[in-house]
Amino acid sequence: RDASGTASVRASEEKTAESKKTYNSISK
Repeated sequence: RDASGTASVRASEEKTAESKKTYNSISK
């Protein structure tokens, strides 16, 4: 398995989670 691939997947997952957090706090 590609370690850098896993790293980029994790990075985009963190970005998604951060965006969701921001979106939730804005919509409140």
